[in-house]
Amino acid sequence: SPRCPCTAPRDPGRPLMASVSSRRLPGFTLRGWVLVFSGLVLVGTGQYFALGDLSRLGVLLVVLPLLTWLLGLGAARTTHSDLSTEPAAPRAGDAVQVQVATRSTSPLPSPPVVAHLPLHPTWGEPVELGTMVVGPRATQRTVDLRAGARGRFELGPVLLDRSDPFGLTRQALTRSGEALAVDVLPRAVDYPATRVRRLVQDAAQRTLSARPTSDSLDATAVREYGRGDDVRRVHWRSTARAGELMVRHDDT
Repeated sequence: SPRCPCTAPRDPGRPLMASVSSRRLPGFTLRGWVLVFSGLVLVGTGQYFALGDLSRLGVLLVVLPLLTWLLGLGAARTTHSDLSTEPAAPRAGDAVQVQVATRSTSPLPSPPVVAHLPLHPTWGEPVELGTMVVGPRATQRTVDLRAGARGRFELGPVLLDRSDPFGLTRQALTRSGEALAVDVLPRAVDYPATRVRRLVQDAAQRTLSARPTSDSLDATAVREYGRGDDVRRVHWRSTARAGELMVRHDDT
């Protein structure tokens, strides 16, 4: 489930795509259709009554919406967005910063656009990046998200809402750039068994470091040889050091 950061998708090797919907081509608004219809009526009237000026005015009214439609189509094809994340491979539950850089390859100025960033439901709702003016220099936007589950997820592609300054074409939700696949690593959990094992290892290490050395053993666990002592109890290292027979003491 998305609530558990340790839940893996069914196919980790295949990216989970964000739900996106895009309109490839811009369309006319009601104002644009009225202008086109009025232009056709004027062209027909001018042709019927042989009024050249009226026909030319009608042609102008028809061409203006078509021109804005073509400009919007060209602007959609010249806009490109790049996505990147920091960190590049986050762990489940970590905060992720997404950088969006949008630029235009056309030298002509374009009207402001509204950018949207589609996300997989595990990451949250789609994010609106706000209104931006796209130019030759990249326009930067930053979004703070949180990776909800491990796996491979796709961010984007960025969707742009466009409109012309005259309001003749409806906003066209067009894709800008490519989607970004992000690999979310599983989060390491320190289970209680791991902590108990670490405590046992630390206690064993302290026990080993607290054991007496051979010198202290020779000084405290041996005594001089006495009548009746077993020769097998002779501690030869202490005997060599003291110059007389020394035996191991059993009290310790």
